[in-house]
Amino acid sequence: MRAQLLRALLIPTVVLAAACGGSRRDADATVDVPAGRLAPLPPAAAVDGADFATSERCAPCHGAAGGVIRDGAGRDVSPVTAYATSMMNWSARDPYWLAVWSGERAAHAGGVAVVDDLCTRCHAPMGARELARGGAAIDFTTVTSDPGAAGQLAREGVGCTTCHQIAAAGLGTPATYDGLFATTSARQLAGPHARPFPMPMQRHVGYTPVEGAHVTQSELCASCHTVITRPLDAAGQPIGPEVNEQTTYLEWRASGLARAGVTCQACHAPTTDVDGAPIVAKLSPMPPWLEPRQPIGRHTFLGANAYMLALLADNQAWTGSAVAPATLRAGVDAAIAMGRSAATLAIADAAVVGGRVRAAIRVTNLTGHKLPTGYPGRRMWLHIRALDAAGAVVFESGGVDGAGHLVDAAGARLDPGDAVLPHRDRVGGAAEVALWEAVQVGRTGAPTHALLEAWGMGKDDRLLPRGWDPTAPDAARTIPIGVADDADFVAGSDVVHLDAAAPGAVRLEVELAFQSVPPAALEAAAALRTAAAASFAAMTARRPPTPIVLAQAQVAL
Repeated sequence: MRAQLLRALLIPTVVLAAACGGSRRDADATVDVPAGRLAPLPPAAAVDGADFATSERCAPCHGAAGGVIRDGAGRDVSPVTAYATSMMNWSARDPYWLAVWSGERAAHAGGVAVVDDLCTRCHAPMGARELARGGAAIDFTTVTSDPGAAGQLAREGVGCTTCHQIAAAGLGTPATYDGLFATTSARQLAGPHARPFPMPMQRHVGYTPVEGAHVTQSELCASCHTVITRPLDAAGQPIGPEVNEQTTYLEWRASGLARAGVTCQACHAPTTDVDGAPIVAKLSPMPPWLEPRQPIGRHTFLGANAYMLALLADNQAWTGSAVAPATLRAGVDAAIAMGRSAATLAIADAAVVGGRVRAAIRVTNLTGHKLPTGYPGRRMWLHIRALDAAGAVVFESGGVDGAGHLVDAAGARLDPGDAVLPHRDRVGGAAEVALWEAVQVGRTGAPTHALLEAWGMGKDDRLLPRGWDPTAPDAARTIPIGVADDADFVAGSDVVHLDAAAPGAVRLEVELAFQSVPPAALEAAAALRTAAAASFAAMTARRPPTPIVLAQAQVAL
């Protein structure tokens, strides 16, 4: 969905880029494309396909115009506004994904059709399925340069008519993991409300609204948030074991929140406003006599990926999207706020003994999944500082340099791309960092950022969700790796024991830092040497991955 719309069409039609004034370079002559980089993506345009449509077609009725879809305080809670800064909206315009996808294609040159299928099921599902309906297959060119219907639907990412057309059958089972959900076959859009009034949608966009309680259930999210891969050879044939690349749904299903009935949507599409009041509102200005409805979920779908939203804002002209940079930057703030609701920090037993600062630092995961969850590589760590009476730092662990690298007290990098930093229960020096992450490894056991070359996880000490149950279905896919000697690593939290020389220390400050795309991932992407990778490298060179702070605590010693 778009925060600013190119047009609001009220009759079904297909609009190609030619009708919008020509190519991307014609439309935005200010975007310079250096040799060897991926050209800007075509500008967004409204499209109606056989099964799917872009969100511009939904906006006239499901935006906040005319006083509809507003909360009790009159604030806009419409899907059109909320979804604009969701990474689901940007899943196919994401320059990081395009770089990684291009690298996988290059590494498996004899199996690009396999790679394209795997990579677009969740990132460009509408374009992929629309083409498949006609017996064709999506490819990299479709997503990055096709201005026509297939390209527009592909770049729409996970649009309105993706999730609301997903069929309930099989959701939450292995048959529908890896983006293999089924869709309805009669242009029916499911929502949580009984007895929807169908005529306006049927007349203006050719869809029929139907009641579908499954859109409020976590199983709806399972298909694209459970990704089980296998390493492939150059021809695209599987040659190794299953790898639990992303298991967010399985983590939730093994959590105490699942047993308590707290769904994914409860946090990521809440039915309350920012003040906690239930949202009751009209869903559309047509017909005028339509009664207010509830529940209405705010389609924010926020995570903590503030870095990528900031990168998209910096390069909005390149993306071809109509979402304004200012809207994206507001999304950055919202993502940071969401991240700060994910965890707490507490310092206990803090003291100075013989010139050494000692403390027990507890990190508690407040979410229903691992922290961090999702795409491997995301990482979280403790930035610990002890200060003397003059405010000088006398001990530090977990500091970063200007490029976002973890460094020791002398500024030497601690996290080169070929290293796997160990899980730490104790921190006693500046070169020791309490770091939680999932690290994929290849056949030789060395770290790899290539998803389809991974043979397993060499480390996964991400914080377990509260109430994690190792006997839950598929919980074996979510077990931690590398924490066997840490008795304090339990469901929902971990305690790190600090015991470090800190002469003159009078205060201890601790931050929980997070990076969605750490420097090693940027370096691996840049090394792919594709046009998409070159573009991504240029973007990230102008905005290094500065960590965000999820939680803070301090105590006098």
